[in-house]
Amino acid sequence: MDTIKSYWKQLKGWATELKNNLFFRARLKLAVFYFLIIALVVVVFSIVLYASLLANISDNSEDQFRNEYAREFVLSRAKDQVQNDIFVIDSIVLIIATGLGYFLSGQTLKPIKKSLDLQKQFTSDAAHELRTPLAVMKTSTEVAIRNKNSTREQLLQVSESNLEEIDKLSENVESLLNLAREDSNKGSKLSKINLNLLINKIKTRLSVIAEQKNIKIDFKESETVCVEGNSDSLEIAILNLIKNAIQYTPDGGLVEIILENSNKSAMLKIKDNGIGLGKEDLPHIFEPFYKADKSRSQYGGGIGLGLSLAKKIIDKHNAKIDVKSELGKGTEVSVVFGANNKIYE
Repeated sequence: MDTIKSYWKQLKGWATELKNNLFFRARLKLAVFYFLIIALVVVVFSIVLYASLLANISDNSEDQFRNEYAREFVLSRAKDQVQNDIFVIDSIVLIIATGLGYFLSGQTLKPIKKSLDLQKQFTSDAAHELRTPLAVMKTSTEVAIRNKNSTREQLLQVSESNLEEIDKLSENVESLLNLAREDSNKGSKLSKINLNLLINKIKTRLSVIAEQKNIKIDFKESETVCVEGNSDSLEIAILNLIKNAIQYTPDGGLVEIILENSNKSAMLKIKDNGIGLGKEDLPHIFEPFYKADKSRSQYGGGIGLGLSLAKKIIDKHNAKIDVKSELGKGTEVSVVFGANNKIYE
C-alpha cells in the first residue's frame, strides 16, 4: 500500500511539474498543431490516391475478365489491398510526423525559452543588486532610531551613508533604464557624429572622477573623425568604457584615448595601466551583472551593466568591440566602426 501511495505521489508531482512548465506545455501544443497539419495533408492525399488507384484499376480491367463476377472479385481484393497498404503507410508517416513535430516545436521554441530564461535571470539579478543598498539603508536607519543615545555626529554619519547608497541606487536604476531603452529603441534617429567633440565632452564630464584619483586622461586626436549613429546612445557607450578604465586604474595612473581613421574605418582605443582582467573573465565581461574577482571590489564599481550596455549600443552601430587585458598590466578596449557604418571623410 505504501508503495502505491509513493508512486501516486510521485506521479502527482510529475503532473504538477508539467502543469507549471510553460515551455513544455507550449511545446506540446505546437507539436499537436504540427501533427494536425501533417495528418490533414496525409488524409487528403491518401483519399485522392485511393480514388485515383481504384479508378485506374477499374478502367484497365474492363476487358480483362470473362465475366462480371470475376472482375468484381478482383476489384474487391485490389480495393482491400490498397486500403491496407495506404493505412500502413499513413500510420508510419503519422508516427514519424509525431516525433518530428515534437522535435521541430522544441527547435522553434528554443530561442523563446532562452530569452525567457535570460529575462528571469536578469530580473533575479536586478532584484538582488537593488535589494542590497536598500538593506544597508534599512539596517543603519533602524540602528540609529533604536539607539536613544545617538549623537548628532552619528546621525549625520548615517545620513551620509544612506545618501551614498541612494546615489548607488540612482546609478543602478539609470543603468537598468538605459539597457531597457536600448532593447526597445530599434529605430533610433541617426545623424552625423563628430567623435572628437563627443569624446572631449565625455572627458570633461569624467574629469572630476579622474582628478579625485589623480588619474591623467590623455586624448590623442590627429584628425576629425565622424561616423553615423545616435549621439545620445554612443555617448553612453563611450562614457561607460572610459569610466570603467578610470574606475579600475589605481591612483596616479593613466588612461589613454586614441581616435583615428584607417582604411575607411574609424578606430577608438581606450588604454589604461590598471589592474587588468584574467583570461577566465574576458569571455564574460559583456554579460549583464557579471563581475570579475572580488579583489576588484576595492575599486568600487556598479552592478555590472556598464559594459553590457556599451556592447549593445556598439553592436547597434554596426561596430565591433574587442578587449585585451592582462592582470596587473592594464586593459585595452578597441572599437572599430567598419564597412557597415557610414564613415565621413
